[in-house]
Amino acid sequence: MASLVNKARNLVVTITLKSNGKVFLGRVIDFDDRFLEVQVRLDSKTGDYSSNPKDFENGSKVPSDRILVALDDISTIS
Repeated sequence: MASLVNKARNLVVTITLKSNGKVFLGRVIDFDDRFLEVQVRLDSKTGDYSSNPKDFENGSKVPSDRILVALDDISTIS
């Protein structure tokens, strides 16, 4: 997992969570042996994490946040 995450650093990836099935996009900032630090964009209508790739384009005015995601809770990263 560490080599996959290291390759994904600073890339926008799709993350699917095991616990609730949520799918969202995020830019991998950093990681350790338990967590990913991910920059996410927020959907202005719902407040949920965005799954729209256009929200990560340069100069985007979409609000963002940084979150920690437990590696054990990640179903897939693509």
